[in-house]
Formats: sequence, C-alpha cells, structure tokens
Amino acid sequence: MTDKQKRFCEEYVLDWNATRAAIAAGYSEKTAYSIGNENLSKPEIATYIENIQKDFSKLAGLSKLGVLEELKKVILETNTEKVSTRDKLKALEVVNKMLGFNEAEKQTITSKREIVNVNLTKTTVKPITNESELFDDD
Repeated sequence: MTDKQKRFCEEYVLDWNATRAAIAAGYSEKTAYSIGNENLSKPEIATYIENIQKDFSKLAGLSKLGVLEELKKVILETNTEKVSTRDKLKALEVVNKMLGFNEAEKQTITSKREIVNVNLTKTTVKPITNESELFDDD
C-alpha cells in the first residue's frame, strides 16, 4: 500500500467521504471521486480502514459491550429528572440497531414438487340428477 493510500484511509475514517479523503491525501480534485471509489474497492485498503476503526475504539476505551451497558443504565433509570422518556426511547432505538432487532426476520420457504402421473382414458360422464348422487361412494 502506498503512502497516499494510507493517508486516504486515515482521512476517510474522519467523515466517511471518499472524495474529500482522496483530495486530502493528495489526489487530483478532477479524479478524486473515481480514485476514492476505486480505493474503497481494494481489499488491502478495506482491511487497513477496519484496523484504524479498531484502534479508534481502543483509544477511546469503547467496546460494543461497554456501550450496551451504558445504554442499559439509561433505559433502566427510574429517576425521570436524570433521564427523560425521550432519552430512554432513543437508547432503546440504539440498542435495537446494535443488536439487529429492527431487521426483518428472514424465512426460507422450500417446497417439494411431486410429480403425479395421470393416465387419462376415455370415460363416460354421467350427469348428476340429484344431490344424493354427489355423495355416493360407488
């Protein structure tokens, strides 16, 4: 990976704007949009960006578990002077997103098709003249 690509990654994680990151990394303004998208499609750049994100979390002392624990405190707080109902609802919304509760359930439906062979032969159709003939078992 080039120094320019590393710089692109470091800029990209600041605001997730590939065009701005490309310009800040030293690419031409004319090609910044294309270069930004091209860089994001490269596996080594994607990996480097993921590593930067992990480092940010470590530096900030944050983990998903830690964030969930803090949100849980907000949700369970009974003192309405400390935490408003609105804040509780927002915390619930964030937890739902983090845990994937808002995603639609996926259902896989499979069916087995049975092949039925029907032998068609000439038969005589007899008209039904009264209702009792509908239920005859002969």
